[in-house]
Amino acid sequence: MKLSGFFERIKSGAYEKLFDEDFMTIHTNSVTLREMFFKGGYQIKTVKDIGNIPDKELDRIVKENTDFETWEEMKKSAGQKYLKD
Repeated sequence: MKLSGFFERIKSGAYEKLFDEDFMTIHTNSVTLREMFFKGGYQIKTVKDIGNIPDKELDRIVKENTDFETWEEMKKSAGQKYLKD
């Protein structure tokens, strides 16, 4: 499966599998994706909430709280790990 369109097809619960505790612990200063966004100033309850955050803000949160430079880079890495597992 190619990553293009992959994120548009996943449901809310799948984000928890995609950005699991192992991935988050290795690559971020948070245990969950929700915690990472909370540290960035956002309350996330659904995947749609993430989609409502401006791209520049997503990139800022990722850059400040992970070892990635952008949200796209973080998603790509999580997707590749998920597909391998």
